[in-house]
Amino acid sequence: QGEAVLLRGLLPVHGLDVMLERRGRRPLAEGPGRLARAMGVTDALYGHDLRYPPLVVLPGWRVASEDVGVSGRVGIKIAADWPHRFYVRGFPGVSGPRRMRPAADGATVNPTP
Repeated sequence: QGEAVLLRGLLPVHGLDVMLERRGRRPLAEGPGRLARAMGVTDALYGHDLRYPPLVVLPGWRVASEDVGVSGRVGIKIAADWPHRFYVRGFPGVSGPRRMRPAADGATVNPTP
Protein backbone atom coordinates (compact mmCIF):
# COMPACT_ATOMS: atom_id res chain seq x y z
CA GLN A 1 0.00 0.00 0.00
CA GLY A 2 1.49 3.28 -1.11
CA GLU A 3 1.78 5.96 1.53
CA ALA A 4 3.98 8.56 -0.09
CA VAL A 5 4.24 10.95 -3.00
CA LEU A 6 7.57 11.85 -4.55
CA LEU A 7 7.67 15.49 -5.53
CA ARG A 8 9.92 15.77 -8.57
CA GLY A 9 9.94 19.52 -9.07
CA LEU A 10 8.45 22.85 -8.16
CA LEU A 11 8.40 26.42 -9.34
CA PRO A 12 9.84 28.57 -6.53
CA VAL A 13 7.66 31.53 -5.60
CA HIS A 14 9.08 32.63 -2.24
CA GLY A 15 12.48 32.23 -0.63
CA LEU A 16 14.50 32.22 -3.84
CA ASP A 17 17.54 33.68 -2.08
CA VAL A 18 17.50 30.94 0.56
CA MET A 19 16.99 28.23 -2.05
CA LEU A 20 19.87 29.54 -4.15
CA GLU A 21 22.10 29.62 -1.08
CA ARG A 22 21.24 25.98 -0.27
CA ARG A 23 21.66 24.77 -3.86
CA GLY A 24 24.59 26.99 -4.81
CA ARG A 25 23.46 27.12 -8.44
CA ARG A 26 20.53 26.85 -10.78
CA PRO A 27 18.32 25.03 -11.64
CA LEU A 28 16.90 25.26 -8.13
CA ALA A 29 14.20 22.62 -7.88
CA GLU A 30 13.97 20.53 -11.04
CA GLY A 31 14.17 16.93 -9.90
CA PRO A 32 13.71 15.39 -6.45
CA GLY A 33 17.31 15.83 -5.27
CA ARG A 34 17.54 19.49 -6.25
CA LEU A 35 14.09 20.15 -4.81
CA ALA A 36 14.99 18.55 -1.46
CA ARG A 37 18.24 20.49 -1.18
CA ALA A 38 16.61 23.79 -2.15
CA MET A 39 13.82 23.24 0.38
CA GLY A 40 16.19 22.13 3.15
CA VAL A 41 14.68 18.65 3.36
CA THR A 42 17.03 16.21 5.10
CA ASP A 43 16.81 12.74 6.65
CA ALA A 44 15.70 14.45 9.87
CA LEU A 45 12.24 14.76 8.25
CA TYR A 46 11.96 11.04 7.48
CA GLY A 47 8.45 9.94 8.43
CA HIS A 48 7.34 13.52 9.07
CA ASP A 49 3.58 14.18 8.74
CA LEU A 50 3.26 16.91 6.10
CA ARG A 51 0.18 18.35 7.79
CA TYR A 52 2.39 19.86 10.50
CA PRO A 53 5.41 22.20 10.73
CA PRO A 54 8.26 22.47 10.09
CA LEU A 55 7.37 21.24 6.59
CA VAL A 56 3.76 21.56 5.48
CA VAL A 57 2.22 20.84 2.08
CA LEU A 58 -0.61 23.25 1.36
CA PRO A 59 -3.21 23.20 -1.40
CA GLY A 60 -2.10 24.88 -4.60
CA TRP A 61 -4.02 26.08 -7.60
CA ARG A 62 -6.61 24.02 -9.47
CA VAL A 63 -5.37 22.35 -12.64
CA ALA A 64 -7.73 21.47 -15.48
CA SER A 65 -7.75 17.77 -16.40
CA GLU A 66 -6.50 18.50 -19.91
CA ASP A 67 -3.43 20.21 -18.44
CA VAL A 68 -2.38 17.15 -16.43
CA GLY A 69 0.25 15.00 -18.13
CA VAL A 70 0.73 11.35 -17.23
CA SER A 71 3.83 9.26 -17.90
CA GLY A 72 5.77 6.29 -16.69
CA ARG A 73 7.83 6.53 -13.54
CA VAL A 74 11.35 7.97 -13.72
CA GLY A 75 14.61 6.48 -12.47
CA ILE A 76 13.44 2.93 -11.79
CA LYS A 77 13.56 -0.35 -13.68
CA ILE A 78 10.65 -2.33 -12.21
CA ALA A 79 7.22 -1.17 -13.42
CA ALA A 80 8.78 1.92 -15.01
CA ASP A 81 5.96 2.02 -17.56
CA TRP A 82 3.20 2.27 -14.93
CA PRO A 83 1.37 5.59 -15.35
CA HIS A 84 2.09 6.84 -11.84
CA ARG A 85 3.77 10.13 -12.72
CA PHE A 86 1.57 13.19 -13.00
CA TYR A 87 2.61 16.72 -13.85
CA VAL A 88 1.32 20.01 -15.21
CA ARG A 89 1.99 20.13 -18.94
CA GLY A 90 4.46 22.82 -19.95
CA PHE A 91 5.39 23.53 -16.34
CA PRO A 92 9.04 24.65 -16.17
CA GLY A 93 9.78 22.69 -12.98
CA VAL A 94 9.13 19.27 -14.54
CA SER A 95 12.21 17.08 -15.03
CA GLY A 96 12.87 13.74 -16.65
CA PRO A 97 11.44 12.08 -19.74
CA ARG A 98 7.91 12.83 -20.85
CA ARG A 99 6.65 9.89 -22.85
CA MET A 100 3.19 9.06 -24.09
CA ARG A 101 1.64 6.66 -21.59
CA PRO A 102 -1.82 5.33 -20.92
CA ALA A 103 -3.57 7.06 -18.03
CA ALA A 104 -4.88 5.04 -15.09
CA ASP A 105 -8.35 4.97 -16.69
CA GLY A 106 -6.91 3.51 -19.93
CA ALA A 107 -6.98 6.77 -21.89
CA THR A 108 -3.84 7.81 -23.72
CA VAL A 109 -2.30 11.07 -22.61
CA ASN A 110 0.07 13.02 -24.82
CA PRO A 111 2.45 14.98 -22.59
CA THR A 112 4.09 18.07 -23.99
CA PRO A 113 7.56 17.42 -25.45
